[in-house]
Amino acid sequence: MMFSAHLFAQITIPPGTILPVALNSSLNSRKATVGQVITARVMQDVPLPQGTIPAGSKLFGRITNVKRADATRGAQVSLRFDTLVTGKQRVQATTNLRALASMMA
Repeated sequence: MMFSAHLFAQITIPPGTILPVALNSSLNSRKATVGQVITARVMQDVPLPQGTIPAGSKLFGRITNVKRADATRGAQVSLRFDTLVTGKQRVQATTNLRALASMMA
């Protein structure tokens, strides 16, 4: 099911909804910068009470923190996705990371 423009503009993504996504590019903690835009795509349809977020929809976000690796700890890159785009519609989203896998997983 696809959303009409009117319906999608009013959609809310319920808390706890899992969005299986893949980053559109790799992240390198040595080159990443705070504020850098990142994008990802939804890998499979996500059912919602009002319809479905279709596979291929895009998420946009930014890198919020970068800690480079040193002798005592590994690197850390924090990111936040805040906008979901499907077709020509944009929806504000609040996200939390639930799991992370490499491309090999």
